[in-house]
Amino acid sequence: MLFEAIVVIVALLLSYYWNFKSKQRFWSEIGVPSPPAPSFPRGNHPSLHPDVVSGKCHDSEVMVRQYKEFEGHAFYGTYTGLTATPILYPRDLDLISRIFSRAEIL
Repeated sequence: MLFEAIVVIVALLLSYYWNFKSKQRFWSEIGVPSPPAPSFPRGNHPSLHPDVVSGKCHDSEVMVRQYKEFEGHAFYGTYTGLTATPILYPRDLDLISRIFSRAEIL
């Protein structure tokens, strides 16, 4: 009984890890620039950056660094932590205005 419970737990953890890693390929598969490879389980979202978690800086500082890193791109993407949800950050003002005008229609 204990062996089966351990096997089920290990299988669930491996399944979660595989799902997490497969979600983190989303931006690269569609050609959207993204910060360096996200780490498990933090992702690469600014609020989960190691410097923010350790209290060395605020997440807005990391976000500004990421924003400047992708200068010249119309947008870039990151991933949240445990759920690995992709987040798109638009940088181009025309793109931002198109997003907001579409939101008003919906």
